[in-house]
Amino acid sequence: MRSANEIMGLVLLCINEGKEAGTVKDMLIDRQTGTVEFLVLDDGQWYFGAKVISFKDILGIGSNAVTTETEDNIERFVEVERAVALIQDGIKLISAKVYTEKGRYIGKIDEFFIDDDGGIAGCRLILDDGQIKIIPRQSIVTFGKNVIVVEDNIEEKFMDHADNEVPSYEEKKHLELQEYHHRETSKNGTQKPFNDILLNESKTHVKEELADKAEAAKSFEQKQRQFLIGRKVSKRITSKDGEILAEKGTIITDELIDKIKENGKYMELTMSTSPR
Repeated sequence: MRSANEIMGLVLLCINEGKEAGTVKDMLIDRQTGTVEFLVLDDGQWYFGAKVISFKDILGIGSNAVTTETEDNIERFVEVERAVALIQDGIKLISAKVYTEKGRYIGKIDEFFIDDDGGIAGCRLILDDGQIKIIPRQSIVTFGKNVIVVEDNIEEKFMDHADNEVPSYEEKKHLELQEYHHRETSKNGTQKPFNDILLNESKTHVKEELADKAEAAKSFEQKQRQFLIGRKVSKRITSKDGEILAEKGTIITDELIDKIKENGKYMELTMSTSPR
């Protein structure tokens, strides 16, 4: 699962052509299903018209790029009726106001989270008192134009963090740290400096964040590996010393991928393949 902000600005990498085809500029959301249907791309040529790619054609989302099999998956916005209809709906989640079914104002959305299939898994809510909560997808009744309607008993459904989201240190309530400080003092009979507790909390957060990023990178690599296996190398790949690692036409296997990674040529391989 990724946050919208993590995806915005990522490069779109077309595997077959080995080409960067622009960056993610926006997302088009289906209000009925609560899914991201298209990514809007900025390819530096807006005078020719905006371009979009269906989320169904996305192979994976990594830390630095979104990947798709071929540049042919990219379409001109004006030629995709579904994309035009979604633009007209005007669904924007960031800064959307949140109301309950009975019309009670709750706060504003400042982030949302997307699963591997493009479904909106939840939205991050800023309450009037500054608290940060997650609204789970199942509690959202309606996605509207700059407005989200949620169940009336939404406070009972709030989550502190989205599934698989690493809590940011800034989001932790100062009161929670104070309570922890109090527990430590009571347990040990001595007062532990509050700054030490802040430092320990920060270290824990960093470790969790690194572990989460490592897991996301591993998942992305596995998907990319599955895509590559069985394809053909489209050009000769050599090591820095001139050793031939793969000839043009070689069928890609697990063993070949490992060999090429060991020689630091994995990125070149991902950009130099063709269908079998």
